[in-house]
Amino acid sequence: MSQETQWHAFQEIEEELFLIEELLHRLLEKRVKEAGPFDVLAYLNR
Repeated sequence: MSQETQWHAFQEIEEELFLIEELLHRLLEKRVKEAGPFDVLAYLNR
């Protein structure tokens, strides 16, 4: 695999990881909004 091909593959993976990270943030925000404040505190203090 040429260095240019490797770089392109790396960039694609980096973009996918960014999208996954964004999705995880949104899912976490949704769960926090659905949970009550005591649920969040219990989770943080586990």
